[in-house]
Amino acid sequence: MNRSTLARITLAALTALALTVSGTVAAQQDVPQGGTLTVAWPEAVNNIDLAYIAGWVAFGAAHHLTDPLIQLDAEGQPQPWLAESWEVSDDAMVYTLFLRDDVTFHDGARFDAEAVRANIQRTLDDPDAMQHARFTETIGSVDVVDDFTVQITLQELDASFLFDVLAHWQVRPISPNDIPNRSAATMTQGYAGTGPFKFESFVADDSFTLVKNEDYWRGAPNIDRVVFRFLPELSVHTVELLAGSVDVSTSLIIDDIALLESRGLEIITAPAVGVNMLTMNVARGFTAELAVRQAIRHAVNRQEIVDSVLSGFGELSRAGVPEGTVLYSEHVSTVDYDPELAGRILDEAGWVMGADGVRSRDGVALRPHFLNPPGGHAANAEIVQEQLRLVGIDTRFEVAEGGTYGPRWREGDYELSMTAQGGTNWGSFIGGSVHPDDFWTVNQIRFSEDPELLAVADELREIIGEARSTVDLDERRETWARGQQLFQDYALAYWLWHAPTVTALQPWVQGYDFYNRTLFLHDAYIDR
Repeated sequence: MNRSTLARITLAALTALALTVSGTVAAQQDVPQGGTLTVAWPEAVNNIDLAYIAGWVAFGAAHHLTDPLIQLDAEGQPQPWLAESWEVSDDAMVYTLFLRDDVTFHDGARFDAEAVRANIQRTLDDPDAMQHARFTETIGSVDVVDDFTVQITLQELDASFLFDVLAHWQVRPISPNDIPNRSAATMTQGYAGTGPFKFESFVADDSFTLVKNEDYWRGAPNIDRVVFRFLPELSVHTVELLAGSVDVSTSLIIDDIALLESRGLEIITAPAVGVNMLTMNVARGFTAELAVRQAIRHAVNRQEIVDSVLSGFGELSRAGVPEGTVLYSEHVSTVDYDPELAGRILDEAGWVMGADGVRSRDGVALRPHFLNPPGGHAANAEIVQEQLRLVGIDTRFEVAEGGTYGPRWREGDYELSMTAQGGTNWGSFIGGSVHPDDFWTVNQIRFSEDPELLAVADELREIIGEARSTVDLDERRETWARGQQLFQDYALAYWLWHAPTVTALQPWVQGYDFYNRTLFLHDAYIDR
């Protein structure tokens, strides 16, 4: 096959990246060594196996165990990592990866082309894996060319394959020795990756502990141990930071930022590739009705939450993407706060306001199940609950504890839910969210019994397939806009706002890096 090299990035580029991100290698020899870094984590992690992780809360802790094949830098551009370089065929259907030859897994096994093949095949073979559907639709074969060269042939063109698949956490390799023992039932058990830290312990609903990898291919970390303490109550983060008992928090109460800064903590605010949303299950209960979903959107005052809870830190979302990003389209309609319109929509649908302020129809009160994760989402959801009550919708409010939210949400055990999604780039995020068959899709539309919604699901599949196979960015933006408009027309979700990530670090934490909502600790050190 005639191949043109679209991306052949050498080890020199990797060295330059290391100098840019983490300071000079020589400087690392002079920094303080040892110590334990304690991180206040906003939710209980219920999964550290990246093949099954769909949430950034889990990934942010577990990614230290592994390395990507290709790393997306702070600008979202691909950089060499475990793959030193790569070639893409003229028709973008064959990807050839040239791997490093000096990497070992934590159990001593060699990282090589067979390990990459085995990890990708693991996802192809396991329906419970997060990217199973995407991989089986896209990847035709994975072949070992030689010890450190692997060739991936696509069966369907995917213009963002490099970004959405090869740079995705799904294909961060674990030792082939561990693969036969992994399943959705072993998601909190340790395994051997290639990353800067190794698994030490996991205590459900309490903590996740890592220790330094002395044999890491980029050099051993400076810190001996990293402990992620699961603290869902964000006010506790502030207390622990002020007491000096935790070193880092990646989730803060916005109103506490000034206090923390006044006590000498460093505050990092960075844009996040993600969106907060009110998801609505279109396949069950009250939210299977279009009128109810439309009324809910007009009853929610997004700006009030942004102003009162986020202190103005947030941009109202048009259709899931913020202004200025590659897939933003001003041609997609917006949804405005209009409680009077919400009331009229419900009136016309036969939902009558009762003396108790709750609407009903045919003797059934309008009380959708409102499931939420703990922490900030639950606090925001309480405001939404009150706003909905003003138009006669009385939700059955629930906060899922103990790391149960993700599985319940994915299984559709809700009618309404306040949550957020994100990705490494806007193309991967929107694709994952709107696809009816995606692992983390936002509305359960594929389970609907409404013929019209099933037709919409088919249309979304066609749009997403067209977008993924479109190389021209302008054409892809126009294609995505059609999908976004379907979401607006059928009220398939309510996109709320885009908020930056806010991280607090003690002044003695140095040498870290933070981008793409992710804290990198390989070069971090503790200098008290």
